[in-house]
Amino acid sequence: MWKSMLITLSSVLVLATAACDMTESKEELGDYGFGTAAELGELMKRPDAEQVLDQLHGMVTAVAASLTTAVPGSAWLPSNAESKTHCGEFGSTQGNRYTSQRFQSMVPIPPQLWEAASQAVIVAGAKFGYGKVGFRTENAREGAPSNLEIFSDDGYGGRLWLGTDDYANFYVNTGCFLTAKAKQRARDAAPK
Repeated sequence: MWKSMLITLSSVLVLATAACDMTESKEELGDYGFGTAAELGELMKRPDAEQVLDQLHGMVTAVAASLTTAVPGSAWLPSNAESKTHCGEFGSTQGNRYTSQRFQSMVPIPPQLWEAASQAVIVAGAKFGYGKVGFRTENAREGAPSNLEIFSDDGYGGRLWLGTDDYANFYVNTGCFLTAKAKQRARDAAPK
């Protein structure tokens, strides 16, 4: 009799444990390779990386044109390739930050033109959503570097940087974004 009660009790425990496992939410099952639901959800709301890259290319062109006007004799040429790096703040997502080519002018921005040049970059950046000035050298002087740093208004961590010393250069980087393909892969991999 005790033996049959133990077998029955063991069977009930096994079934109860299995039932609990079946009611576990899909979010608790893990991130299925694309970050937690909260991490992935944040990136899915953002524009596709392809849109952001189009904007980045337009901004670089506008900034170079503004600087060419503000600093006569300057020629803004790319000195490296565009790059991307994985975004670490979103767990195991497939997101990336993108950095434009670094553009250089062998003509430094002289102190007497720094105010106009940095203002031209502020205006050009604002047209593309980069309007929060984080740092700007005031009272530029000969023999000392001058820098300007502008952040994106969207809160995603984009940055536009301009600096001058022996020569001048600028670049733009974005916040973290997913490509349209990565978003689709995440949707396809999500538990149904």
